Amino acid sequence: MTGPTRPRPMFRLGHLLERRAQLHPDRTALVFGDRAWTYGQLRDWIVTTARQLRLHGAGPDSVVTYAGASRPEVFVLMYATARLGGVFVPVNGAATPPEIAYLLADSGTDVLVTDTACAAKLAGDGTVPADVTRLCLDEEPPDGFAPLSRTSDEPAGDDTPAPVTEDDLALIAYTSGTSGRPKGVLLTHGNVFWSCVNGLLGLDLARDDVTLITTPVFHIAVLSGVGSYTWAKGGTVILEPAFSVDGFLKTVRQHRVTVTFAVPAMLALIARHPDFAAGDLSSLRWILSGGAAAPASVAEVYHRRGIPVLSSYGLTETAAGVTYRDPRDGAGCSGEAGLAAPLNEIRIVDPENRPVPHGMTGEIVVRGPSVTSGYLGLPEETAAARDTEGWFHGGDRGHLDPEGRLVVVGRIKDTIVTGGENVDPTEVEEALETCPFVYEVAVVGTPDPVWGEIVTAIVVPAEGADCSLEDIQSFLSASLTRHKIPRRLDLRDHLPRTVTGKLQRNLLRG
Repeated sequence: MTGPTRPRPMFRLGHLLERRAQLHPDRTALVFGDRAWTYGQLRDWIVTTARQLRLHGAGPDSVVTYAGASRPEVFVLMYATARLGGVFVPVNGAATPPEIAYLLADSGTDVLVTDTACAAKLAGDGTVPADVTRLCLDEEPPDGFAPLSRTSDEPAGDDTPAPVTEDDLALIAYTSGTSGRPKGVLLTHGNVFWSCVNGLLGLDLARDDVTLITTPVFHIAVLSGVGSYTWAKGGTVILEPAFSVDGFLKTVRQHRVTVTFAVPAMLALIARHPDFAAGDLSSLRWILSGGAAAPASVAEVYHRRGIPVLSSYGLTETAAGVTYRDPRDGAGCSGEAGLAAPLNEIRIVDPENRPVPHGMTGEIVVRGPSVTSGYLGLPEETAAARDTEGWFHGGDRGHLDPEGRLVVVGRIKDTIVTGGENVDPTEVEEALETCPFVYEVAVVGTPDPVWGEIVTAIVVPAEGADCSLEDIQSFLSASLTRHKIPRRLDLRDHLPRTVTGKLQRNLLRG
């Protein structure tokens, strides 16, 4: 007979970092700009932030959303929310007010925390529901927002973490959906914990590693990925507010960075930089790559410098990595995304959900303790994504090489991956359908050597209307984040459709 799940501290999001603070309080945990925090200081910051959130009304089951720039507070807020037993929602501050408004409403946000720039964008336009508590990280926020760190005469209360179980919700991470709206992926404390264990078992990390993060921290690959793995081991995380090639080369040299995470577009830009050949990258042991397949030609450039590029496969729905490439595999290894991490299972199935032999292409399905329980408020999509044996169907296509290593071929769904960012073409199409100089539109991804794919708008102009790429970009700038806006325009007289009117998108990618 099985009883109810009991709280166990080990599963709580942030517990492993706090244990490192007990074991090694004086080790450097985090560096951001010219500031550094030891493990002890970082833990104290998390506890203080949890107390501040509680004074503003947050508590068990509260949904706390952060919208703003990449900065250390994103991690601190996530761990502080977990200490309260709440649910954290990360939102890219570059999103437009309509995009943020949808996420706030869909997630049921109780407390919104922003930086000054994002608060100014959201203030006074009705984007934030009236019943949402509005807080700002900075001391002098715009009207309508209170500073998170305000003092209070109220007693601090008990700072003991709220009891949570492995099955309690910890994060809602949004990913592109097929309906034109992002889907809220439900991730429990257990999902994130086992994802971390998988990363520690699948990657070679040590307590003296220095990990550089230059990718936006709103992605699950960063929030529960290599940075969390580093803290679990007791290493140091260097966080940069944004990526630049000059900044990357300087930081690696200055801090003797040993490991980093980068999407293929970043790797291509670094390799093309005039200072790459002479740059001091001798401290780098490996680079973890995700978001899209790293081109073999790009990986080979780094391998020639003795820096393995460890391509990986993962999903928001799996709380980060599923497979990792082995550093001993050369750049020409057939299994580009590597073997499944020890706690994950992968297999390839045909359209009837039957396993296929190695070498045969089919749908990639995943099973393991880090896989999401489903999507927020979408029972039909949740049911469709998991079969009766517990395999998660994410819609990606691939095959296994003779050694069982994964090769990702493409996507069953039409999601565009540009620079590691997912773009749902339906969302862009719906935005362009309201454009007065557009009669008909389809959006596809077209190959690009740097970005992997470029968002391309194929447009039938309205009668008598002029339509340029600049017109398209200007029209969309107020409603879509920059990476969703087309970089290429193809004008057509008509769009190919079946006799039933269904768009033949495959004929447009040529």
